[in-house]
Amino acid sequence: MKIYFAAAVTGGRDYEDYNKDIAKILTGLGHNILSEHVVGFELQKVFRKKAEASGNFSKYISSHNKKLMDRADVIVAECSQGSLGTGFEICYCAYVRKIPAICLRHEKAPGKASSTIFGDSSRLIKSYFYNDKNLEEVLTKAIGKIKG
Repeated sequence: MKIYFAAAVTGGRDYEDYNKDIAKILTGLGHNILSEHVVGFELQKVFRKKAEASGNFSKYISSHNKKLMDRADVIVAECSQGSLGTGFEICYCAYVRKIPAICLRHEKAPGKASSTIFGDSSRLIKSYFYNDKNLEEVLTKAIGKIKG
């Protein structure tokens, strides 16, 4: 499957190691991650340089990411750290594109999970809590439910 991976970038990178783990697990399961720039710091720097050179940083990023989301079969979002962008991307994929959204949150993340995301009752947004030992199991199960 083609996966759009979303995670906090501007809002903070506290879960960057988990983002890398998620990407590694998903590619190991044979999936294609369309938004690799979210995971790799070096790719993030290259992406930001292109956005800066475009003359309209925010418009470039928004347009680029929407094009990627429009090609995706599913979105996987790491939601342990609050991010307006990630929330937007989840809703864009689920409610505009009508594709499944897998929302992940580390069970030891501080604060509360977003009620808007983790309390959503649509058939497209599914939320999961993970820990350091069960991330691969949680992802495998979540992807399996989509494949049906």
